[in-house]
Amino acid sequence: SNLSLKDYYLIKLNRVDHGLQKASYHTTDLGNVGHYKLGKLLNADALIYGTVTKCSRLYGVVYSRVAIGAEIEMVDASNSKIIWKANHVELTHSGTPPFSPFSIPEKIVDSTINIRDKVVIDTANKLARKFVEDIPERKTTYFLREHVINIRNVGSMKEVHYKVQRKDTLFKIAKKFYGHGSRWRNIKYANGEIESASLRIGRDLVLPDVPVITNINDAELLDKEHYKKAVYEVKWGDSLYNIASTLYHDGTKWRVIYEDNKDEIENIKDLTVGQVLIIPLNSYPKHVSKGP
Repeated sequence: SNLSLKDYYLIKLNRVDHGLQKASYHTTDLGNVGHYKLGKLLNADALIYGTVTKCSRLYGVVYSRVAIGAEIEMVDASNSKIIWKANHVELTHSGTPPFSPFSIPEKIVDSTINIRDKVVIDTANKLARKFVEDIPERKTTYFLREHVINIRNVGSMKEVHYKVQRKDTLFKIAKKFYGHGSRWRNIKYANGEIESASLRIGRDLVLPDVPVITNINDAELLDKEHYKKAVYEVKWGDSLYNIASTLYHDGTKWRVIYEDNKDEIENIKDLTVGQVLIIPLNSYPKHVSKGP
């Protein structure tokens, strides 16, 4: 939260774990994954690495000391250049030589309190504040782009959410996700009977009865008479060509998928892990271009 004051957006740890899990990586593998690959995997512009250099508690009856040190560096994910690096140590100590025998018990108590877990945590927080003060202000004006389509777990079910975009109507959204604009009422009643006139850019909508494909092969199990489209969350190594090859048994039909997602795909040769794509189930163009 301290970094947010310097205009940085921190990716939550559960999202980091989720991204690593999708690529079959463990945290112990991070040292062997290149910065660029890890940045794409986590949808991050920069990566922060840290090493604990000191962690000790010294207790000497009337004197105690807690010492915590770390070295942290921020790396540009696109070119592996170090943006910032620092090394700090934070000390918390208690106790001075007793001036009389009567003060010894008091010194022992103070010294014991100083090495409690709470003091260790407070010392770590002070160290963290030191690092944050050192981190340079973010100079770039680039912001991470938030995905327009998201899949959320609701109990044992998966629910599709969509953020309203400019010039959207319920009819257009229904056509985009169901293949038929006439199903706009499904969206209306799932979102408090919302009307097209009251749609606002960024408004989060629940899209009922949109199938979620965990694996592309699962598309074969869907009833094509009922479902015209589904959604799929991009995994590491996916490409439009590979998805089309699996789905349509013809990689050259990648443009079928691209046409339904062209407003969200920034680079047809480099899909973003975690991005959710709309997958047409039975709509193929007569003419297609060669793969990207």
